[in-house]
Amino acid sequence: VRPVDLGDVAIGDLDNVAAQSEIAAAVAALPNHPSLARVPDLLVVVGGDDAVIRPVINGWGCDLKRAALLTLDAHHDVRVYYRNMGPHNGAPVRGLIDDGLPAANVVEIGISSFGNSAFYRAWCEDRGITVVGAAAARAEGLGPCVARHLNELAERADVIFVDFDLDVLDSAFAPGSFGARPGGLASWELHQAAFAAANHPKVKGICIVEVDPALDDRACTTVDNAALCLLHAAAGLAVRER
Repeated sequence: VRPVDLGDVAIGDLDNVAAQSEIAAAVAALPNHPSLARVPDLLVVVGGDDAVIRPVINGWGCDLKRAALLTLDAHHDVRVYYRNMGPHNGAPVRGLIDDGLPAANVVEIGISSFGNSAFYRAWCEDRGITVVGAAAARAEGLGPCVARHLNELAERADVIFVDFDLDVLDSAFAPGSFGARPGGLASWELHQAAFAAANHPKVKGICIVEVDPALDDRACTTVDNAALCLLHAAAGLAVRER
């Protein structure tokens, strides 16, 4: 595996709409990036909140009807665009569906018990989004659960993106992820998911998001878990069947 660090996308001073445009433009420019000889086997976007997955997929330039999204998240992320916030971090899944991604091509794994409103759960079910709670994913095993759903998505999608929202972790493992609550995944379960995701040949990009170092504990537990997601993804890519 040869990693190439393409640096930061400067969005810190931008509003949500402008930030989304910058991220999409950065992803769209990958084929012509001077540091890349070709489009990477796996694009990894690290940092920011969970709103970044939408412009990453849109910037990739694929046919959304033939794309799929698997999320590791405690929340459904299908909220309305409230308080004039535009495409905020509670709405990327809803935004992608509005853009044309089939709801049937969305799988959400690790959803928190009692962590979402009945209204948004019904919104997902009415549209055919596959929802797997944290307990059900744990019972199956995170690696096998992710691999199985990726294989099912691959039957109807040409490209798959995987979103790792670290609030899917139990709050003990992610004090620097504002939305983490007790009862979420264990750190090693998320690492297994990262390996399985990057190992799949149709997974073209992953996002590792919702990490705030300013909220983290002295041991940097959340930042370490984000880094370990990256490393497990690299390991999964290294043994991916070509």
